[in-house]
Amino acid sequence: MPAPPNKTLKSIRQQHGLFVVLHAAAVYLKVWGRVRRSLECPMLKYKAGYKFVEGGVHAQVVDFPAVITCAADLTEARRLLAAALLDVAETRLELGQSLPTPNPNATDPEMDFEEPIYLHLSASSEVEQTPAGEIAS
Repeated sequence: MPAPPNKTLKSIRQQHGLFVVLHAAAVYLKVWGRVRRSLECPMLKYKAGYKFVEGGVHAQVVDFPAVITCAADLTEARRLLAAALLDVAETRLELGQSLPTPNPNATDPEMDFEEPIYLHLSASSEVEQTPAGEIAS
């Protein structure tokens, strides 16, 4: 049985110095149905919580401390929460810290509703950076 994704990525970074690329995406079970796991692109399933407040939506990942945001509407809150998950996970890995283990039982009674949010993990030694737009000369 393969090691958990966070141990696998840590050992890859330490042994091979590979650039770790993270992709966070909020995937909704209602839309996607079951999400397939594969060894080529392991993922961690966290829980996103949303609370409607005056002027917008407060959003956080219940089982990943520090992943928090707010927005004017639910669509924007979902997008920003996925970006925050990516940023915090990437920062922790760059600092040599492990990612928290997802807790399927985690819940926050203050949230109006909760749904899954997925952190997709991949590693590569070949990174291509293509500038977007014009480059000043």
